[in-house]
Parts: sequence; C-alpha cells; structure tokens
Amino acid sequence: MDYRVIKENDLFLLTDQMGNITKNHQYGLGLYTKDTRFLSGLNIKINGEDPILLASDADENYMATIRLTNPHIKNEENLILWRESIEILRERFIYDGVLYETIKLKNYFPKRVDFTITVHIQGENKSVLRSMCRLLISACFFYVEKKKFYLKFYFNKFN
Repeated sequence: MDYRVIKENDLFLLTDQMGNITKNHQYGLGLYTKDTRFLSGLNIKINGEDPILLASDADENYMATIRLTNPHIKNEENLILWRESIEILRERFIYDGVLYETIKLKNYFPKRVDFTITVHIQGENKSVLRSMCRLLISACFFYVEKKKFYLKFYFNKFN
C-alpha cells in the first residue's frame, strides 16, 4: 500500500506513506469526519527538502508510526546537512475524536547541526483553517528531553 489510514468512529486520516497529505492526490488524502474533509494539506520539510522514508506502518487501525530522515543537503560550496543525520519520527493516533501527532527529532551526527523543520497545514476553507490554526497554536508543545527535540500538536474533531 502506498497510503496510510487511521480511524476512530467517524474520524479518519488518510495520508501517503510519509504521513503527508498532498493536494490533488488520487486517493483524496485528508482528515475527514462525517464525509467532510477538513484537512487537505499536511507535510513536513527539512531545510525545504522532502525527507526520506525509512519505515511506515499503521498496523493498529487508530495509530501510525512514520520514521523519516534527511536527504543530503548542500549548497554550491558547503555541506549543510549530511544524509541521514536527523531522524524524524512521526507518531500519531486518534482518541476520543481527536487526532494527536508527535514529531520527534534526533541528531545522529557526531556534532551539533542546524536545520529548519517546516510543518505545512492546509484546510479546506478559510474558516476551517482559522479554527485549525487556533487549535494548533493552543495545542502545540515544544520541549527538549535528553537531547531530543519534540513537537506535539493535535487536531480536535470539528462538530
């Protein structure tokens, strides 16, 4: 399968193997409830590049784990980020009508590295997107634990 589905009752998330929701995908990727798509775009970039898929599974119908890493990133003169320096672990589950996602970043390079992680979110319409942004801002947690960086956020079911 080249897609991942997690579901609880009438709330389900359909993504590609990397956990992304890309617009105009043949499977109509997104976050749905009651036959309505509320989330039509969700993707992660590292220094503006798509990560490389290492592993992806959604063996349990309500949770998924996606393991990614960075590509080799350089500019004309310098190496910016050596391939497979950063592990990006996306863990998500649905519980009680809420989609939760945690993004964990781990540096495997022997030295400190600087990089940018971008999470792009797109809703189906402006009012839904505004509601999602309010939820995301109020539900976004950043923390560092044992030299790992974590980003947690969740989407509440729209009623």
